[in-house]
Amino acid sequence: MGGKLLQAVCRRHGKDEYLEKVNAVTNKISDSGVDIGLWLTSTYRAKDTFGDADILYDVGKNINMVDLVNDLFAPKMVVKNGPCISFDYDELQIDLILCDESWIHFAYFYHGNADVGNFMGKLARHIGLSLGHDGLFMPVRDYSLPHDENNHDLIGKILLTTDPIKAMAILDLNAKTFANKFETKEDIYRFVQSSKYFNPSSYAYENISHIGRVRDKKRESYGEFLEFNKTYTGPVAEKRPKHEYMDMIFKYFPDAQSKYEHLMGVYAMKKIAKAKFNGTLVSTHSGLTGESLGKCMSFLKTKPFYGTARIVQASEQMIGRELSKDLEEFYTNYYRK
Repeated sequence: MGGKLLQAVCRRHGKDEYLEKVNAVTNKISDSGVDIGLWLTSTYRAKDTFGDADILYDVGKNINMVDLVNDLFAPKMVVKNGPCISFDYDELQIDLILCDESWIHFAYFYHGNADVGNFMGKLARHIGLSLGHDGLFMPVRDYSLPHDENNHDLIGKILLTTDPIKAMAILDLNAKTFANKFETKEDIYRFVQSSKYFNPSSYAYENISHIGRVRDKKRESYGEFLEFNKTYTGPVAEKRPKHEYMDMIFKYFPDAQSKYEHLMGVYAMKKIAKAKFNGTLVSTHSGLTGESLGKCMSFLKTKPFYGTARIVQASEQMIGRELSKDLEEFYTNYYRK
């Protein structure tokens, strides 16, 4: 996960040397007395050289892992990037990846096997889902709005599962094949291609977001997968509107439907409230614009009357009367021309 952050002080290792050093690191952490779970991510059996070791861990929030790493290993370099702490141990890059206890098993599934989690994520996206290290999610969107990289159309996210077997089932991937592990990288690539939701174009750099493109171009296995896909001659999944998969998703995860309906209900209420009370209305009543209007809106939002539930029930006349009263208070006590 840490890539080649420490290449100035680290090198690639053969399998035996790699496993010996990883065991030394995990044993030293375990023997330190810290209550911590450690999981070395898996890989395909034929892999014979290693540039780094991805080790998942869950630990109490009161433990400073950077301090622990420095105390135990005195590394030449330590780099913290979000949940990942990278450091060198005897010329091997160690990446410690913080996980929550509730989804560390899913993270183990996601992070191993030559980027298979990222590859499966594209399958999930094909049917309108999101797969990451912390589980399989259903993004709930307003499909009347244009989608962009800032997710302005995103209403919320529903956690569907942190069970890898259930995640593979809806993605049309064989859990037994995954459990038997892979001999080569090509076996992993064929595993991803076996899904009925596989479409090679979904992986092309020009068809993914800028953030994803920057990330994936740094991954050697991703480039190799693109090359492997050039010889693919199997069935290609037809691209369909994401919302057409919703009924299928609810069949796999029945509890998600009530959560979806709740989110959509709340969102509908907010849309009604926004149509009845907004900056344009306040500007019309007050004559304020720009920064002054912003300050007035902030003031009004402290008033319980302008909450979603009250505004939805209120008539235009009631809103007008309340607004006139509150604008007078704003002018008197807060507004400075």
